[in-house]
Amino acid sequence: MNILYIGPYRQKSMVGLTSLFILMNLLQNKKHKVSSRPIYLDKDPINQDIVQDIIKAEHGQYDSYDVIIQHVTLDMCVKINAVKKNIIIPINNEEILSEDDVEKLAGFDTILVDNKTIYNLYKEYYSKIANRLTTYDYDLVIPPTQLAQFDVSPFGITKKLYFIGDYQNNINNIYSLCHAFIKHSVNCSDEYSLILYLFNIDPSIKQNITNNINQIYSSYKIKYAINRIIIAPIDCNLQNIITAHNTGSVFINIGDSNSNSLNYKICNSLNKQIINFNDTDYIFEFTRNNRVTDKKCLGVSCGSIDTKINKALNNNCTDQPQPFKKQHISALI
Repeated sequence: MNILYIGPYRQKSMVGLTSLFILMNLLQNKKHKVSSRPIYLDKDPINQDIVQDIIKAEHGQYDSYDVIIQHVTLDMCVKINAVKKNIIIPINNEEILSEDDVEKLAGFDTILVDNKTIYNLYKEYYSKIANRLTTYDYDLVIPPTQLAQFDVSPFGITKKLYFIGDYQNNINNIYSLCHAFIKHSVNCSDEYSLILYLFNIDPSIKQNITNNINQIYSSYKIKYAINRIIIAPIDCNLQNIITAHNTGSVFINIGDSNSNSLNYKICNSLNKQIINFNDTDYIFEFTRNNRVTDKKCLGVSCGSIDTKINKALNNNCTDQPQPFKKQHISALI
């Protein structure tokens, strides 16, 4: 079977890394012949360090294709009528779909979804695409030689709650986490810290976050408490993400919605505790990341973040969820 895969697998972002692992899994199935073409989203840095198998797939071209897989945003997707089977893995940043979006997706044979909350939302509200929705899994192998830890002195002995994500995509979540942590940690008998591993931040952004943290302390009239929130700028690459997970104690799983996404898979493989957010923790909102958007989005409510952080600081993390996605992507083609 000849397969064409299109996705942002050359970009240094969580979506890019996910796309990379999807492609690598497809290439490992020797029953198929896979060629690939990269797309580029926003201004995410480009990863030049690509394995030879992917370079070979990019140079590969076949006279005809049986399947085309598009891991793209909805404004980029196009059904190819000349191909027998069209599959889409939509990148939509948890936006509520417009009628045009639904019509586009309805043209595809299969819609692979990488998020439990979005899967349930699509299933409930969009009858035109409900029967095309499928979840997918992929293999992720972490070589033991990659396991290391960041130096987080002087808080190395603390129990470290941690978050990993792009700053621009998580502004509201970041400030909600800081507020909840400060509010509930000052009265804890145990020693806790909060580490924010953030992509794409510069010194001015880091200073803005620090100023906001200081304002939160002041709002609670806490003058002499030690700031236990660490702002840790990191590049978005697999080594850094694995190291971040291996350094922390309790992962704050905002955005992944208990699915087998990249962060969840790494965290679970390292046997870390997880603060999980369920469908009921999400709300519809027209504002996202301090910007007004023309599309309604899903976001974790401040109240849910406050409640879950409070429970975590009292050693009451949510139970580990069962894997949401059970079918391997190679078996779905």
